[in-house]
Amino acid sequence: MSAPDMLALIADDTRQVSYRPRWNSFTGSIAATILLQQVIYRWVHHGRTPFYKFNEPCQHPAYRDGDSWSEELGFTRRELETARNKIAAYTQGDLDKKALVSYWRDADRKTWYALNEQAVIKELLKIYPPQRKGNAGIQGRMDLPDGPSDLMAESANSNEKTADLMAESAISKEENGDLMAESANSQWRNPPLAYIQRIQQRKHKRRQQRTQQQQHAPPRPRPHARRLMLLRRFCPGWGLWGMRRKSR
Repeated sequence: MSAPDMLALIADDTRQVSYRPRWNSFTGSIAATILLQQVIYRWVHHGRTPFYKFNEPCQHPAYRDGDSWSEELGFTRRELETARNKIAAYTQGDLDKKALVSYWRDADRKTWYALNEQAVIKELLKIYPPQRKGNAGIQGRMDLPDGPSDLMAESANSNEKTADLMAESAISKEENGDLMAESANSQWRNPPLAYIQRIQQRKHKRRQQRTQQQQHAPPRPRPHARRLMLLRRFCPGWGLWGMRRKSR
């Protein structure tokens, strides 16, 4: 497959999954945010009524190809259970008032999901504060993006702003670097007199310290005398010629 065909395939992909990073503040993870968005999508498209969804492909008569969480989101079973535990609560067919999503299993081994709209709107209002009063719906009360196109436009604008800022910072860094290089070159070419005097004083002080150490240092023993001294110090039980002293 050529490159243009591949790009056309990506552009025409209708099974795209959106992701809103700001939702991680109340969902707890990226996977939980993605799962909550898909639950909201399914909830609205099913007339705001509970819907069933399989975790993985199975042999159930109600299962359809590609209609499971693992196939739709690309999650493993462990990732799905971890994300679901962060936003949902298992019930006996009723709605949990504290959880964002409630799910249960019926006698036909179907897993049903129900969205707690009040809890979700309460969390969303913390992220998107109301802008205008009197407008109904979340879109009217909050500055939410309408879809993937709005998200892509916002990200493109932010990328352009960051690129401009990076370019300006790079130019300022180059100018500062040139100024610092010029000042350094001028200093090394024509060093000040105080700097030269300070260097000479340090050299003279080091020379005096070296001569004083040489004058006050004890004379270094000859090699054989040094060996005998170490032998007597660390091996007091041995004699002068290496023979062990006899105990009296």
